[in-house]
Amino acid sequence: MFKKDVLEINTYQCRIKALKEQLEAFRNGSAIKKLRGSYERLLAEKERTIQQKDAELSRAHSKIISIRDMWFEVFEDIQKEFCAQMASMLKEIARLEKRILVVERQRDETKDKLHDMTQKYYAAATELEEEKEKNRKLTAQVNRDFENSSVPSSMQISRKKIPNSRKRTGRRPGGQPGHKGHPRKKHIPTERHEIPVPEKYAQNPAFRETGRDVCKQKIEVSIECKVIEYYTKEYLHIASGHTVHAPFPEGYVNEVNYGGTVKALAFLLANECCVSQAKVRQFIKEL
Repeated sequence: MFKKDVLEINTYQCRIKALKEQLEAFRNGSAIKKLRGSYERLLAEKERTIQQKDAELSRAHSKIISIRDMWFEVFEDIQKEFCAQMASMLKEIARLEKRILVVERQRDETKDKLHDMTQKYYAAATELEEEKEKNRKLTAQVNRDFENSSVPSSMQISRKKIPNSRKRTGRRPGGQPGHKGHPRKKHIPTERHEIPVPEKYAQNPAFRETGRDVCKQKIEVSIECKVIEYYTKEYLHIASGHTVHAPFPEGYVNEVNYGGTVKALAFLLANECCVSQAKVRQFIKEL
């Protein structure tokens, strides 16, 4: 314990001695001179570093200025080239616009000419077709004889010799007395209209009734689309939530149903008239 205290005392004495020497050095100015010398050396070194940095900064600034000038020159050259290209493009656009106007004018003139030529072509085609029809009719008339028409053989300019093996009976040609004729078959009329008797016949004593009616019929065929719709009220079962309604007649299954007449018409057109299914479908759709 004593040795430790002695060591600490010696340590403190050494420190005190060193501090006294340091204090004496500050008093006589030697330490200050030393510190000033160190400061001046550091300051000189810093000044040299600053001068070097200033020189580098100056060189970099001059370099930046030279590079900027070079870029300005490059930009000016690019701008001049761009302006020259734009001017040439504008000239080319103006030339193309003029060309487009000329082409459009030529196109319109060509359209007008084509329209006129189309009209002339259609007129010529129509006239040609009419002439062809006239030619066909004239050819048919020229080629018509007693074999393919009702023209008697006696009216033929150049006729063949017709062998006649029948014996003469002495009767007049045409319908014979007592022979029942073959008129067009009359049908039961669906509409009957009476034509009023003109007054010049009814009020004239020079005319009298024969008691016979003169009837003439004209038959028209009509195909119409008849849509028969049944409807009924719907009811909701409150407990189960199901809906009910009155039963529909037989054949009313879907919302739209087709009756037997439609199926018969399709069958008749497809099988008896040899109409294609596509045309049958189109016909029923349009109907």
